[in-house]
Amino acid sequence: MIRLISITVARREQSSIGIALERQLVPLDCTDGTEEFGLHPYSTQWLSSTKMMIRNVPARCTEPEFRSFLESLTAGKYVLEMPKTSQTKCKGYAFVEMCDPLSLAALAEALWQQRLPTRASERALKIHPAQFCPENAHGTCETLPAFERFFEAQEVESRNGAGHTAQLASMALAAGSLVTRQPWGRDFVALPSTKFWCAAMAAVAPPPGLESKWLSPQLGRHALEASRSTASLWTEEFGLHPNSTQWLSCTKMMIRNVPARCTETELRSFLESLTSTEYVLEMPKTSQTKCKGYAFVEMCDPLSLAALAEALWQQRLPTRASERALKIHPAKFVAEMLLPASKLYFDL
Repeated sequence: MIRLISITVARREQSSIGIALERQLVPLDCTDGTEEFGLHPYSTQWLSSTKMMIRNVPARCTEPEFRSFLESLTAGKYVLEMPKTSQTKCKGYAFVEMCDPLSLAALAEALWQQRLPTRASERALKIHPAQFCPENAHGTCETLPAFERFFEAQEVESRNGAGHTAQLASMALAAGSLVTRQPWGRDFVALPSTKFWCAAMAAVAPPPGLESKWLSPQLGRHALEASRSTASLWTEEFGLHPNSTQWLSCTKMMIRNVPARCTETELRSFLESLTSTEYVLEMPKTSQTKCKGYAFVEMCDPLSLAALAEALWQQRLPTRASERALKIHPAKFVAEMLLPASKLYFDL
């Protein structure tokens, strides 16, 4: 049995832990997400995402109605996908894609815990990233250089005082790397460093015996590297690669591209051929004989779910002649991330 080390977000400042984190870090005052509302808009995952999945959309909601609701929240250009089961009913979810991750993050903040005003639904909309931004020729996300300059501004502030930060932030905007159609993006880089989670983490003292291992503003760079790693591990065809450490903090998986005629017994039999761990399967249906094309698998142990993700990667249902492979990605995160001892080393 591999001994697990539990590391909370608030304790990640302990020493110079060399963790190859593809999972992006989040603010100290929120966890990765909730089962009711989805991924919190303050998560830095939104800074590398160009497509959002919106769930809990009322079945009778029409596309013009939903589009009107979105346009009341954002002035940015977007592409809306709203799959339907019939001419009058949608499948209960929709996708919104934007060219600019910052505009999508602003929309996520506006949608957080919202309900459609034209429908008397008791459930709030649930949001999470569905696609990460493509990398450019240098292997980085198109919007990241401006944030690198912002963290450089933080380093200058720590040495020379806060007066230089606004100047460098303005230089970052003037360089044109930060692409935003919203005032939200400009306000973001104008904020003092104390408003950012990385600055708050750097102020926390290390544990006894590791007093010399203080965090520096370089932590912001590590977050950016994590963003790039996550973007490279995501594919539109297969989903999130099982090597991503996001799976180590995930207890629920979404499986897409499930054939419509696939039955619950058929999918359960396929899953039991890949894992012996107990799980809970959810498979929404549009009728008695057809499913909605996706399913959820939930386990108590993130490591078991990560092992199942590895077994499912690029797989097709053997009982169905489908040309599309199953597409997998996390659907629910835990407040603490469990890492096997082999994933950690300490620079002592």
